[in-house]
Amino acid sequence: MANELKDPNFQKIWGKPTGDPYLDTAFAIIQARKEKNLTQAQLAQRAGTTQQVIARLESLTYRSYSLKTLEKLAKALGKKPQIRFV
Repeated sequence: MANELKDPNFQKIWGKPTGDPYLDTAFAIIQARKEKNLTQAQLAQRAGTTQQVIARLESLTYRSYSLKTLEKLAKALGKKPQIRFV
């Protein structure tokens, strides 16, 4: 993730809806974690998982999100997941 943040093309889309639900989910997780000033390890502890799982969920190439996992993350972040069909 650190390398992506240095990429000018990545910076252009950071925090903006991309139209790709997987990228938008990764961005939402990263943004919510950073808003709470949590490390991946701290979020993992709150969510009852490992830092490696959080890193995978924040990966821009991950494609296997489950609603159950997203609910656990949202709860750990004091948020609720929202799914929309557009």
